[in-house]
Amino acid sequence: MDTLKFTKMHGIGNDYVYVNCFHEVVEDPVGLSKKISDRHFGVGSDGLILILPSEIADCKMRIFNADGSEAQMCGNGIRCVAKYVYDHALVRKNPLTVETLAGIKTIELYTKNERVCSARVNMGRPKLMRPEIPMVGAETQVVDEMLVLNENTSFRVTCVSMGNPHCVIFVDDLKQLHIEKDGKAIGATGNCQLIDGRQFQRWSRHRTPGNPWRSGVDDIEAHIILVKHWLEREFAK
Repeated sequence: MDTLKFTKMHGIGNDYVYVNCFHEVVEDPVGLSKKISDRHFGVGSDGLILILPSEIADCKMRIFNADGSEAQMCGNGIRCVAKYVYDHALVRKNPLTVETLAGIKTIELYTKNERVCSARVNMGRPKLMRPEIPMVGAETQVVDEMLVLNENTSFRVTCVSMGNPHCVIFVDDLKQLHIEKDGKAIGATGNCQLIDGRQFQRWSRHRTPGNPWRSGVDDIEAHIILVKHWLEREFAK
């Protein structure tokens, strides 16, 4: 039986199985991700992340969701990748760069006793134009637009991508939403319930089965949309 060395890591609960492809070979990452992510019969994770050499950055990462689909970016995952390559002396740079399907990202490392204790990733500028997200339609931003799912269901939506596309909807009460049904019809969705001027609750439904416990990219995109709506409201006064 073939053996494969792996490492299980998480960032704020968003857990992945990581494989060091500087030394290991994964011939079928789609199939492996499905098997290894199963929380009953596998290792159990939100997906599989491969850490690979790169010709244009210090290293490269490929992200596979639990259903085998490949993602562009994961903010928690890339911080774990940075810790792994530094702690295992694959790359001893600070900051270091990681190639992703969403472009090259730069990670600033904070170390203690020659090991990474925390990391900060520069996610880049948010993508707000339709072709960048991507979405069909005119080359405009999607801000507070009406989205009609059927004759009984419609939402006002704002869309953004920080590597993964999201449709953000503001609601009065998350508990009154049919999140699974409506989220599936829309795709990748983030719902925000404002608590007061400084706090909000967020719930997201991902396009792939099995929502991760946390998503840093979702948090960032929710904050971007909140700030954008606040700025437009202030300039409209």
